Amino acid sequence: MIDADEDHWVNRADELFREWTGEDIWAKRKAQQFQDAFGGDGSGSGLFSALGDKLKSLVRSNALAQNGYSCCPRPVGGLGFAKVVSNPKFPEHEFFRAGRVFCLRLRHNNLAFEDDAMLDGRVTCIKFCDRDQGGPLDLILHTGRQAQFYNGASFAEFLEAFRGGSTTLRDWTFTKPANYCGRVETVRRTPASYYDQRYYSHVTYDFHSVDGTHLLARLRLLPADGSVETGRPNKSDQKNIWVTSRLESEKRSMDYLRNDYSDTLRDSTLLYRLQIQLYNGPADDTNLPTDETSPFNASVTWDAIVCPWLDLAMISLVLPLCEDRLARTRMSLVTCPASFTPAEPRSSQDFRSVSNVLKEFHGVVANAEKKTPEEEDAGDLATCDVSVTTGKLVNAGTDGDIYITITGTLGRTAPLYLSHTLQDDFEPGHTDVFTLQYTDVGEFVAVHMELRSMLPGRHWYLERVVLEEATAQGRRHVFPCYTWLDAGRPEILLRKIDAVLPQHELSAYTYLQRKYELEVRRQLYQWDLSDSLPGRIKADSYDDLPREAQFNFQHELDVMGNYVRTLANTGAGTMLTMFDSWDPLADCTKLLTNVLKDKKTVRKVAATWRSDEEFGRQILNGPNPTRLRRIRKIPDNMSVTAAMLDRFADRGCSFLDEIEAGRVYFLSYPELEVLEQCTNYKGKYDQYITCPSCLLYVRRDGHLVPVAIQLHPGTVHPVWTPADSSTDWLFAKMWVREADAQIHQVMSRHLQTRLVMEVFAVATLRNLPPVHPLYKLLFPHLRYCIAINVLGRRLIQAPDDGLLQKLLATGGQHAQLVQRCYKSFHFNDLHLPTDLKERGVADARCLPGYFYRDDSLALWDVIKKFVRVVLTLHYWTEANVQADNEVQEWIADIYDNGFGGEHGLPGVFSRLDDLIDFVTTIIFTTSCRNAALTFGMMDYYAYCPNMPTMLLVAPPSEKGQTTMDTIKSALPSRGKTAEIIAACYTLSRRGKDEMFLGEFDEMHFDSAAMRAAVAAFQEDLRRVQRAIIQRNDGLDVPYTYLMPDSIPKTISA
Repeated sequence: MIDADEDHWVNRADELFREWTGEDIWAKRKAQQFQDAFGGDGSGSGLFSALGDKLKSLVRSNALAQNGYSCCPRPVGGLGFAKVVSNPKFPEHEFFRAGRVFCLRLRHNNLAFEDDAMLDGRVTCIKFCDRDQGGPLDLILHTGRQAQFYNGASFAEFLEAFRGGSTTLRDWTFTKPANYCGRVETVRRTPASYYDQRYYSHVTYDFHSVDGTHLLARLRLLPADGSVETGRPNKSDQKNIWVTSRLESEKRSMDYLRNDYSDTLRDSTLLYRLQIQLYNGPADDTNLPTDETSPFNASVTWDAIVCPWLDLAMISLVLPLCEDRLARTRMSLVTCPASFTPAEPRSSQDFRSVSNVLKEFHGVVANAEKKTPEEEDAGDLATCDVSVTTGKLVNAGTDGDIYITITGTLGRTAPLYLSHTLQDDFEPGHTDVFTLQYTDVGEFVAVHMELRSMLPGRHWYLERVVLEEATAQGRRHVFPCYTWLDAGRPEILLRKIDAVLPQHELSAYTYLQRKYELEVRRQLYQWDLSDSLPGRIKADSYDDLPREAQFNFQHELDVMGNYVRTLANTGAGTMLTMFDSWDPLADCTKLLTNVLKDKKTVRKVAATWRSDEEFGRQILNGPNPTRLRRIRKIPDNMSVTAAMLDRFADRGCSFLDEIEAGRVYFLSYPELEVLEQCTNYKGKYDQYITCPSCLLYVRRDGHLVPVAIQLHPGTVHPVWTPADSSTDWLFAKMWVREADAQIHQVMSRHLQTRLVMEVFAVATLRNLPPVHPLYKLLFPHLRYCIAINVLGRRLIQAPDDGLLQKLLATGGQHAQLVQRCYKSFHFNDLHLPTDLKERGVADARCLPGYFYRDDSLALWDVIKKFVRVVLTLHYWTEANVQADNEVQEWIADIYDNGFGGEHGLPGVFSRLDDLIDFVTTIIFTTSCRNAALTFGMMDYYAYCPNMPTMLLVAPPSEKGQTTMDTIKSALPSRGKTAEIIAACYTLSRRGKDEMFLGEFDEMHFDSAAMRAAVAAFQEDLRRVQRAIIQRNDGLDVPYTYLMPDSIPKTISA
């Protein structure tokens, strides 16, 4: 006798068996009932093949239908999501990973009969994906803790008995007590619902944990609300368990279960618990003392105390699916991950053979199901116009077949084919309009777009989809995309344009769909972690990136193409120039003739580069304007005193007084100390670097000028001043500029802008769905951060032949330099107001002419104002920030995996102001800071003596030794100078299809409030632009790198 459940139902099979046959027969048959399970032919292939043939024959002849049997009873079910429990009590498992989310289809149906009121088993099938076929895992679960069979042979006997009708089924029932017991366990008479049933796997699984432990597993599905299981056979039905017909007194319809379930699912979410039972005993049953102790025997339950049921996943069914879609969903026990598979049989008769016969059975049943073309059900159909806009990008169109599936609050349509007869649809920049009829699905929630093509290489850039209802209201629903579809990602689910926080989702479907989408994204975008660098995307090559993270153009070809073309345009390698003499001071500008269209700034630099005023101007407004610091005393590592510098103070006070007044500043490059000071480039030449320090002073006329330079720290190294010879002083300044170039390229641009911003790009794609307001705000600014870095790891940063190797004196040491710089990185270095304050350069009265500071602060305020408006529209209160689990997971991912819990990053957001500041920093860095550090490179690097990226003679150790010939010999050859120019031009070139700050060609927001915010943002940027233009009118060298209309939104160069 089986123990009673919570409602005290009892399986009386043994008791009834004894009443019919007598105690002796019952005992004899019980003792012998599983004996055949320990024999067999050793493979089982013969039995399984024969069984398959028999099943096919039965289906073809419809032999089972004579008893009202249907090989595929009509299903009911829906779309939902499963989330593996966060704190599992079972061993760590690769597939059932804690917190993992799956999209799934779940269907219920009767085991044998179409009539819901007949005495029949009930089945639940779960496919762990939203597809008709395939997927990572299919589960087929049945009512009853014990099956009606225990091996392949007994399954065949059961089918034969069932085929014969009540008499043969009765005879089969009394063949073995296990048959009677399993029959009573499995069947149900008029249950109240499919939902309240308990469903069990009648196969045993091999469960392989991450640590290599091999366990056995069984599964069950039960209602999460603990509903009492109904419909289990009462004593009268148990006495006649072979009689399947509906009772004469039963008035409910044949499909009452399906109707009830469908109605319930339309009105509410159905929650289930998927549980697992693990067996830790011997995985081999050949030497067990009795057949009933085998863990593979489907007719015997496992001890629930020794093997307790553990929560595996919570399942939320949120959206009904039509019967046709459920019927097309092929379920197979073959579909499973390698770490969770049905136990393989040792023979045709052992207990494991159940899994193989069930695979065969469900395979035959699936093939018997109807395969008619997909179409919407006849009846009342709704109509809408669908506008599909293809992007304007090159090769954005497609000749592939496009299908749309519309999801609403009441369900989902079949895939609808979008096509016009004798017309080329989906051409670049075109909008195609289709009128569709479909079964009403209620309020539109999402659309699923799919590119189907049998030809390789097909792709399509989908900009947006618009649905317009054919009703009196004629409401318009916009679904933005701005994404490529291709073989790697042929389909995409699009949400409405409205931004929604997770806690403000109005339906379980939309809430769980975004959770599932993030699970998929976390598999696509994985971290590659390092202790010495920020976290980055895990991708060996650019082609490994998801299409969403790649450029919208062939940037890889652009990078090398630009370099080669620019190198050729210098003319350095032509027969006309290769035998000419080379004077780097006089001839450098000649190489630029065919490279730069606007040479005004370069000519100005070439004419004035030797002056102290130009040196100071470039420190403030050149390509690396973020290094200068105010000092309050002479640095200890400089062997100079304030008194020695009194001669340079021009206000009639001491140099110490000028320090106290905030007019003395400092440049240093301690990061370079860790590098070898001399390296050889491929056996061709030696190149040198120093670790200089430089004091600068703001004169009474407002010019910032250098007053002391020391090339290495320590008292043994000389200090150069303007009082030294002109060549000594000029050469000392060149060593400072060379050091500045190394730090500019490796630290300011590469590390602080590109590598650091990649962290935020990866974390955003992993943790924020496109419907999140923060994703909509940030993604346009982070769009190419991953792509440019992955390309850069091969084309720019490669230690043997990357552009940095060609460009810098650090040679192959730039990777070591990046790691050294990262150690001292703090997130406040990117927070503009904090950085300016900590460097002591915020006061324009003490440090005039710092246009990078002035323009940056103006832009920072405009960006922050816009960010505040956008985030306040969606968050309203601090409580909403704290309740947004997605933004909290985003910052936690950044904190843990991006920066290893260091470098000044927060780990949580509790205040809206903190989030606004953080987001402002990201947008400012990817746009304004990047522009300031990138687009002035050619103006200052192109004339190589001004900002040499390498010097080829040893730095001076004594005064009076430097001549102009020394300086010329330190500069690169004609060919190397051409390489440097080509590298700088390539690294600072704006990308194709560039979008600039304030441009919103990709509209991710559509509310009136957001349109007003965008308009105000654009007007603020125009105001800043007007102010910069007015200021520049009075400047000898205008500062233009932060003109809003020329600041790219993202890092693409």
